Amino acid sequence: MGCWMVYLPDQFRDDDPERLFALIEGSPLGTLVTLDGGELVADHIPFILDTRGDGPARLLGHVARANPLWR
Repeated sequence: MGCWMVYLPDQFRDDDPERLFALIEGSPLGTLVTLDGGELVADHIPFILDTRGDGPARLLGHVARANPLWR
């Protein structure tokens, strides 16, 4: 599995953690895009921003067992 880099023009870049964290906390429903059998699949799942600890912030998501994505 690789990491994709997306071109982001400077006028759309925001590197202010406080502003980004507020955006995530204010809109916790996100879209997780995965690849399944060569097809892109988009699932809307809730996310929680975890800023505890000394490490970098993490996004924690929840997938219901009724959603095949959990496997």
